[in-house]
Amino acid sequence: MVSDLVHRGVVGQRSQQDAGHVVPGTHAGAPADLKVKPILIRTTLITVAIWGLIAWIILSGVVTRADVANFDQIFR
Repeated sequence: MVSDLVHRGVVGQRSQQDAGHVVPGTHAGAPADLKVKPILIRTTLITVAIWGLIAWIILSGVVTRADVANFDQIFR
């Protein structure tokens, strides 16, 4: 079942063994065609969105220093 998902590309990268060509000196489970650029772009966009949301919350005053100082009162 899992190997079927991997072969269809649902789970992630295809290994060199799955592709049928293992480069000498590498592990058979190493990625066959690693595309780093789309991964970097996706990760950067997600990071910028999260950072922007946190910056907006801090700079807009939604959460103040007093709120942070009294945060432990919530759990008491």
